[in-house]
Amino acid sequence: TVVGHSPDVKTLLPDLADFRPTFLLAVPRVFEKVYNGARLKAHNDGKGKIFDAAADTAIAYSEALDAGGPGLLLKARHALFDKLVYGKLRAAVGGRVKAAVSGSAPLGGRLGHFFRGIGLPVLEGYGLTETSAGITLNTVDAQRVGSVGRPVPGCAVRIASDGEIMLRGDIVFRGYWKNEEASKEALESDGWFHSGDLGVSHPDGYMQLKDRSKDIIISGGENISSIEVEEVIYNHPAVLLAAVVAKADEKWGETPCAFIELKDSAEAPSEAEIIEFCQANMARYKCPRHVRFVELPKTSTGKIQKYVLREWAAAD
Repeated sequence: TVVGHSPDVKTLLPDLADFRPTFLLAVPRVFEKVYNGARLKAHNDGKGKIFDAAADTAIAYSEALDAGGPGLLLKARHALFDKLVYGKLRAAVGGRVKAAVSGSAPLGGRLGHFFRGIGLPVLEGYGLTETSAGITLNTVDAQRVGSVGRPVPGCAVRIASDGEIMLRGDIVFRGYWKNEEASKEALESDGWFHSGDLGVSHPDGYMQLKDRSKDIIISGGENISSIEVEEVIYNHPAVLLAAVVAKADEKWGETPCAFIELKDSAEAPSEAEIIEFCQANMARYKCPRHVRFVELPKTSTGKIQKYVLREWAAAD
């Protein structure tokens, strides 16, 4: 087995073309860059309408796989765009990738369906430091876009009455080093671990991550998932990255505040335009009341630093 590492997202596509991997492990930002880079090139070359139609077809095709299968017309369109567009996209990541795994943050349903639709399934999983590695995972043979998969063998998941994800299994840690109090708070006597995350476990075993408990925004007595708001914002054509945090409000207690990093090629929308876009695609009480256009702070692995954004929101 040969392992390759690309240290800079700016050189990612040339690195992939050179290394030609069969398996790809990356954070969502990498897959966003692949999609946005391909879309930008198509539009600059005068083939934007073809690319956008191909993207819509790929998403519809993937969604149909979960709903009884695509019809004849959709299959025909998909086969056409496979020759015109999808094959070139697969070639852009080396041409040999059978599957990819994305972690550290939600990929988003639209992007997940897009990549599966072009023949490059991106498999999401879920894990924490306390679980040693991923404890739930989608597989090539059992994938549900938008979920973090099912528990790996030897592990179990249950959802507490308040929606918290509880985890147990061979890979779950036994306690924090020299911190008995924290260990007692995190671990039940029968081995169940309090993850601090909120989720839903479906009857067939697939788990859907809703949010970190600390990222839930309580506005006027209503619970708002920051992930749900972010997914809507990501559908705006000018948005590259988005993160939503709570901002204190005298009337409502908290309201959603959106921090957005725009695509380089995009015409910058106004704060009002982003809010109107959200209002047209979700319940109004969930929509951000504040929008800030910034370069989002990230870790060295590309994960958005929400704690920094909370400080920015509080100081604004």
